[in-house]
Parts: sequence; C-alpha cells; structure tokens
Amino acid sequence: MDSDQYLNRLENFLSHPLPKSLFAAHPNDVAKQSFTLPLEWETWWDWAASTPVPEPWIELLSYYVVVLNLDSYSQANRLFS
Repeated sequence: MDSDQYLNRLENFLSHPLPKSLFAAHPNDVAKQSFTLPLEWETWWDWAASTPVPEPWIELLSYYVVVLNLDSYSQANRLFS
C-alpha cells in the first residue's frame, strides 16, 4: 500500500462516526453521571459490556490497528500488556 492509499484509508477511518465520536469525548466525561452515550457507541457499548473478553476495548483497538496495517497484532498486544 502506498502512502496516498494509506492516508486515504486513515482519513476514511477517522471520519467514520464511531472513531470521530470517540476522539470527541474526553475520557473523564465518560465517567460522569451526566454523560450521555452517543448513538454511534450503542452497539459497541452493548458489546463491550456483554462480552466475556477481559478487556474488550483492547481487542477492538487491536483489530483496527491490524485493519489499518499500522502495526502487527503481536506488537499491539505488547503495547497494552
């Protein structure tokens, strides 16, 4: 994949409503009682709450790292270990 293709894929990914909304929310705000769950998060939020994976957000992030070819899966796992 050349750099133009990579940048195009990255821009498309970051422009998608889910990642865009994740970057727009400050982590401290999510813990507040007044926090309103964005509609884009509902499916992911339900999945993360119901899956037996110990840390589902790490699995999700690792998946996107692999899909975007930013890093290898093993390197992504070491990053979060």
